[in-house]
Amino acid sequence: MKKDTSKSKGKKETKEGFAFYIGIDLGDKNSDVCVLDQRGEVGKEFRLRMKEEDFQTYFANIPRSRVAVEAGGQSRWVAEVIEKCGHEVYVSNTRKVPYIHQSDDKDDPGDAYKLAELLYFKPRLLHPIQHRSREAQADLSWIRAREVLVASRTQLINAVRGIRYYDEMEEHIARERYPKYWLWEQVNGVGVHTALSFMLTIGDPERFEKSRMVGSFLGLRPKKQESGESKPQLGIAKAGNVYLRKTLVNCAHYILGPKGKDSDLRRCGLRICARGGKNAKKRAVIAVARKLAVVLHRLWITSEVYEPLRNSKQLIAASARAEDERKFVTRI
Repeated sequence: MKKDTSKSKGKKETKEGFAFYIGIDLGDKNSDVCVLDQRGEVGKEFRLRMKEEDFQTYFANIPRSRVAVEAGGQSRWVAEVIEKCGHEVYVSNTRKVPYIHQSDDKDDPGDAYKLAELLYFKPRLLHPIQHRSREAQADLSWIRAREVLVASRTQLINAVRGIRYYDEMEEHIARERYPKYWLWEQVNGVGVHTALSFMLTIGDPERFEKSRMVGSFLGLRPKKQESGESKPQLGIAKAGNVYLRKTLVNCAHYILGPKGKDSDLRRCGLRICARGGKNAKKRAVIAVARKLAVVLHRLWITSEVYEPLRNSKQLIAASARAEDERKFVTRI
């Protein structure tokens, strides 16, 4: 909006030729209206719905009047409707009107009266503005939209630049206060951030009698709703800490991804994926995240060196022993 210097000078501040002096305080759903007669006395106070037909009906049925409305998001169409009905309209920049903006007794009907009062005595004190054309406003919206995107881009760039500082702080905190964090970094896909998140969220590892209880604590177990023969596959419980659960799921995505190294965790997830079926990949990710939580807790308790293929090697060894026993029995 821009100040309407031409209007304020061109309009004669005279009481001749106008039947009423009307102030309108615009609202979201309703507007308060104050009507002064030619003597400056309040003739009527009422409310109008913020509907074009309501404004059209009222202003089309009264004699030519002066009307003041406060500038705002809906002042354009209100002013257009009133002007089409043959009235003279002032759109007031009320932020520049101390009588209204700085009043300590402010309400909507009072603002409507003050608009009408200033309109009656001296319209230029309303600091009237002139709306831009619809075409200019539409074109300006492109410029403002670009400005918003530029500002957002700047904030994102600054945030990304700050990530390195936070990464360094996390490493410093881990080294100085939580030296056991290296236990979790042995697991491919787990870094300082995940290690600290796990340790600080769980708090005391002794609170769990068994490591496998951690998965359920974090809501990584499937929900059950079995009844008779009905055993539907449901989503996970999603109990416990949301952020840690999300962090472990992100680790599981990495483990199962193209950069994930061979491990028991990866093999388990790939076997579930190979079964196919609806949501096989999602089930695999959740299963790996749950097993990862168990592994991290176990490492915390035992301080063992992590063996990525420990279970697979044990299975191979057990299979080899069973085969040797079978061959021995056959020879006998």
